[in-house]
Amino acid sequence: MDCLVYDHIAGEGSGYILFDVEDQAHRFDRNQGDYWDATVCLKDKKWGFATRTKAGTYDGHVIAPGFQRVPNQARALVIMREDFAANPQNFDDLSSIWNYETKGGIGRGSDADWAQVSREVDETVAKYRNNNNALWMSLPMSLGTTQGSILRWWRGFALP
Repeated sequence: MDCLVYDHIAGEGSGYILFDVEDQAHRFDRNQGDYWDATVCLKDKKWGFATRTKAGTYDGHVIAPGFQRVPNQARALVIMREDFAANPQNFDDLSSIWNYETKGGIGRGSDADWAQVSREVDETVAKYRNNNNALWMSLPMSLGTTQGSILRWWRGFALP
C-alpha cells in the first residue's frame, strides 16, 4: 500500500491527494495528464474514502481549477477491483464496482453489463447470506436494479 503515513489526523477528508509539481522556472509536471497522487494512511490503514475518491477522479469532472483527468471508467473499475481483492472486508467497494460495470448505474450500461452485475449480486448474496454487514454495505446501489436477486434475499434480512 503506497501511503503518506500519519500517526494522527485532525479533521475529516477523503484520504486521497491529487497534485502536480511546479519547478523553479514555473513549469508544471502533470504526469502526462494523469497527475501525481497519494493515499493518506492513519498508521497502517487507509483513511477516509481514499480508493473511492481516487476512482472517482476518472469520471471526467473538474476536481479543482486546472485539475481534470480524462474520463476512464475502465481505470476506475480496475482501481476498485484491486482494492476489493486486497481488502475483501471492504464490502462497500462492491457497490462502486457494480456502478462502474454498468457505466454509471440506473439507466446506463448494456443488457450484458446488467446481466453481469446481476450474476455478481447473486454470487454476493449466496456467499454472504449470513453476514448482514457485508450485504448492507454492498447492496445499496443494486436495490433498485437487480430486484429479483435482492428481493429473494431481502425476505430473510434482519437489520443489525
